[in-house]
This record gives sequence, C-alpha cells and structure tokens, in this order.
Amino acid sequence: MKLSPKVGFGKGGFRKDIGHYVRSSYEHIFALWLIHQGLYYKYEPQFFTLNINNEVTTFTPDFWVNGYWFEIKNSYNITLSYFQEKLKQFKLQYPDEVIFIIVGDSTWNNHEAINVTISNLPELAELIVMLKQVVCIKD
Repeated sequence: MKLSPKVGFGKGGFRKDIGHYVRSSYEHIFALWLIHQGLYYKYEPQFFTLNINNEVTTFTPDFWVNGYWFEIKNSYNITLSYFQEKLKQFKLQYPDEVIFIIVGDSTWNNHEAINVTISNLPELAELIVMLKQVVCIKD
C-alpha cells in the first residue's frame, strides 16, 4: 500500500502544551480543543489490523475519547484512495467501532476555531455535548 506523497510534511513533533507527540498541527489543535472541552483522550492508543486485497496493513485512528474514535485529516489526505479504502475496510472489519473523520483546514489557528467545524457536523456536535455531560456526571 502506497503512502501519501505528503507523509512527513504535517509539522509533527512533541508538543509541551499537550504533553505528547502528534503527527500534524491539526492533531495538535484538536488535542488542545479536547482539553479545553474537558474531555479525556488517548492519542493513537491502538492500531487495527486490516486485510485489504489479501494484503495485511494497519490503521491507527488518532484519538480515542470515551469509546469513540476520531481521525483528523487535511483536505488533501481525505481524498486519497488508499485512505478511503482503509476507512471502508476499517468500518467493514470492525463494525462495532465508531469513528468520526474530521477535516482540518487553514482556519484552525487555535482550539476555538474547531467549534465552527464541529458545528457543521450535527451528529458530532451532539456527541460532544453528550460526552461533556458524561464527564460532568463522573466528576
């Protein structure tokens, strides 16, 4: 399976303000947003083995939040056929896993800007409200 020609250009690195490595600036800002929302997350805690056309590969969603997966992509990588096939196979081979794909964009210059992206995804906006309620109940 070929990798994106832009792999490695995502400004990844260790970020002191979140305390861990991320692969892109979009992931960094999303992590800050989760923290600001008061939502506990794990970054890339698990990989999933996939069989695609008799080849074994893996898929590692970016964030796990209380039973839900979040994959952060840019507008280029979301369109790549290899990612689309991985996502399709992930959903087929792991039907009990719930994943949200979020496309970061140039407006994401801080964690507040993500609110606009989330508000345009009603199902995800409802989930975030529910997750925040769960956090409040647990406290």
